[in-house]
Amino acid sequence: MRNLKLVNFKLLIVHLNRSGSLKNLYLNTPNLKTLYFHGPRGRPCTIELINCKKLMNLHLVGVAMNTTMFVNCNESFPLLQMLTLAGCAMSGCINISSNSLHELWFIGFNKPVGLTNVAPNVSSFKYNGRTIAPYRNINLPLVAIAYVELYPNLNQKHECDFRMWPNQ
Repeated sequence: MRNLKLVNFKLLIVHLNRSGSLKNLYLNTPNLKTLYFHGPRGRPCTIELINCKKLMNLHLVGVAMNTTMFVNCNESFPLLQMLTLAGCAMSGCINISSNSLHELWFIGFNKPVGLTNVAPNVSSFKYNGRTIAPYRNINLPLVAIAYVELYPNLNQKHECDFRMWPNQ
């Protein structure tokens, strides 16, 4: 399957795992609270989230992203508490603006990703990758837990840790 369109007003949780052939995902799910998407790292999938204002937990692995996907979370995802981006294809600086976000994780990016962050309530931050881009405008005044793992060569770490499900 190359394209998947989910329009469902009753969906609360969506798990899409091992979605290797998926190129495009379109979600119009106004009651969705949690989305776990694990797509192909070699051929990232494009995701369009429409009308997902109740989304609280968003975990994306292997997604083609643009730098403004999370620029206005207060409007697009006003309840978002946890954002995990792992092995996503993008370059440049990702802009995140959210008053509700508490956990922010960047795991296994192919290229250094810069971060402009206006998320004053983030208390947990995790970064795992080859290098860390300079964070010019990062504002995380309440961070109590920070995990940073840097490794100089992706071959040095045989498997990136994509475990991101709660309690693993």
